[in-house]
Order: sequence, then C-alpha cells, then structure tokens
Amino acid sequence: EDIARIRNDVNKLISETDDALRQSLELKEEVSASLQGASQTLSHWEYELSEALIWLRQAQEWLQRALYELRQAQSILEAAENDLRVAENRLKDCRSRTDNRDCHNEQNAVNAALVRVQMAMQRVREAEIEVDNARAEVNRAQVWVDRCKQSVLFAQEAVENAKDADEFAEMAKNYSERSREDANSAERFVFNALDIHSKENEIAEALKTLSLSIQHHEQEAGKYLREATSYLDSAYQLGINFKQEMGLRIDMLLYFDKPTISFL
Repeated sequence: EDIARIRNDVNKLISETDDALRQSLELKEEVSASLQGASQTLSHWEYELSEALIWLRQAQEWLQRALYELRQAQSILEAAENDLRVAENRLKDCRSRTDNRDCHNEQNAVNAALVRVQMAMQRVREAEIEVDNARAEVNRAQVWVDRCKQSVLFAQEAVENAKDADEFAEMAKNYSERSREDANSAERFVFNALDIHSKENEIAEALKTLSLSIQHHEQEAGKYLREATSYLDSAYQLGINFKQEMGLRIDMLLYFDKPTISFL
C-alpha cells in the first residue's frame, strides 16, 4: 500500500509537470507567431510611410510648380492689362483729335490687347485651379503621412510587447522543463529506492525535497506565463487597432481616389 501511494504521488507530479510544460510550449508557439506577425506589420507600415513621404514630396513639388506658373500667369496678365490701357488711351487720343484722323490702327491695337488680356485671364484661372488641386494633393498626402507615422508607432509598440512576451514565454518554458526534469529525477529515485528497499521515511524526505524544487520551478513558470500572457494580450489589442487603422486607410484612399497607393 505504501509503495502504491509513493508511486501514485510520483505519477501525479509527472502529470502536473507535463501539463505545465505543455502550456508553456503552446504559449511559446503562440507568442512566436505573434512576434512574427507584429514584425511583418511593422515592416509593412514602414514601407507605407516611405511611399507616403514620396507622395508628399511629389505633391509639394507639384504645388511649387503650380505656384510658379500662377505667378507667371499673373505677371503676363498684368502686362497685358497695361498694354490694353495704353492702347485704349491711344485710341481715345486719336478720336479726340479734330482732324478726322483714321483711328483704324488704334482700334486694332485695342482689339488685339483685349484678346491678349482674355487669354492671360484664362491662363490665370487655369493656374489657380492647378494650385488648388496641388494644394489639395499636399493635404491628402500629409494626412496619409501622419496616419502612417501613427501606425508605425503602433507597430513598434506591438513588436516590443511581442518581444517581451516571447522573452517571458521562453523563461516559463525553461522553468517548466526544469520542473519536468525534477519530476523525472523523483521517478528515478523512487524506483531505485524501492529496488534497494530503502526506508519509507528516507524516500519521503527525498521526495519532499524534490517536490519543493518542483513547486518553486512551477511557481516561477506560472509567474512568467502570466507576464507573457499580459504582453501577448497587449500585442493582440494593438492588432485590433491595426485592423481599425486598415479600415480607416481603405476608406481614406477611396475618398482620396488615390489608386497609386496600394493597400492590403
């Protein structure tokens, strides 16, 4: 009966340590997958940010060109309007003369100046539209750059949480393995002791020592399992934020009608 009890105690220790080790290995696998996913997400958003910065730079260059063209158009309009005033003054002077002078040339000059003014005004209007479009593009690009920067920060935090979770999961696994090794030692000791007919109190004392060691290792493993789970939960929560960001991103791109930026 005593032998059966001792064997049962050892088998119970082995079963408990097996369960702890299994949980540690499962969590380690889950955490490793989370770390890989977070790292991939970070790489993705870093790439998106680099593309967004290119978009912003190109939009800013477009705006600068448009503003230059607008200044040129305004300068041409100003010159055309000045030419028109001069032509109108000459026509007025011609008509005010009393010698019935033919003012046909002066009238033609006014007509030509009017055409140039109208053309210059049209060029200004087109330049203003170009400036408005370029400025809107800059605003869209800036919004997307800000969004990507925020997403990179989220991704970096997720990676750090996943790394912490991976570290704690590894420590939990190590302590679980030590606990399992202690249980194996207990099993070997009991069988050897029974074979040589050791006294029951000697076996019990040795098992007590091994049990305390197992208990310590299991407590440490449990502590690190809880830490790993906490960081893993944080990484998952950030993952939810990523999904929300992706939804906002798709809506934004559809609104902006910017097909040159690819999205998942």
